[in-house]
Amino acid sequence: MNEQTAKRFAVFAAAAGLSTWAIDMAATQVGLVSQQASLGISVTASQWILNLTLMIVAGLVTMGGALGDRPGASASSAWASP
Repeated sequence: MNEQTAKRFAVFAAAAGLSTWAIDMAATQVGLVSQQASLGISVTASQWILNLTLMIVAGLVTMGGALGDRPGASASSAWASP
């Protein structure tokens, strides 16, 4: 895999991750209405649920970035070199 292909793959992976996050947040927001009705919770409690989900995803993204930084750029992209 050459350098340009590796860069395209990295952009594709970042776009796929962002799309997954956006779909997750949209599904959570749609589900909040039924959660309010079935559990009898307030709008404030629904906002807490949404914020908690967002914080968990943000923590996982941050942890993934930190784990990717530990081996360094050369070691983590060694699979891309011919």
